[in-house]
Amino acid sequence: MTGHAESADSIDRRILDLMESNSRTSITALARAIGLSRSATIERLRRLERDGVILGYSARIARRTAHDAHCWFVLKLEKGVVCKTVALKLARIPHLRTCHSVAGDWDILAEVNCPSPMQVAEMRDDLLRIDGVAEVFVLPILVDHLACGQDKVR
Repeated sequence: MTGHAESADSIDRRILDLMESNSRTSITALARAIGLSRSATIERLRRLERDGVILGYSARIARRTAHDAHCWFVLKLEKGVVCKTVALKLARIPHLRTCHSVAGDWDILAEVNCPSPMQVAEMRDDLLRIDGVAEVFVLPILVDHLACGQDKVR
């Protein structure tokens, strides 16, 4: 949990854990799991949303075909280039799922899910053409052993 979640109490943290594992959990099931009434649960959810702890609800989509290429791009920026500047450029790239500034020898970690390995190669070339990007390293995902919300390893 990040953001304002540090100030959440134990009930809020339980709500966040349950919602993170299944954002489609009904209010009734959520209320039962945390031991509060439906109205108290709704009130807590609304506060967590209003406070910016819950940013939204989404579906985890399975890869569409066996030919999809799920990978991580690791970028090293030129000296003096700000990560946020490059991240704003990356936000316009199709198939981008997440983008993170990281500590260490590399600067940005970007997750993509392309329709084909050929598009991964093209995207790598496109990333190298962005002003401020010095190097791009590709980490292809071979098998997703455990994804958020799953209870068993594949």
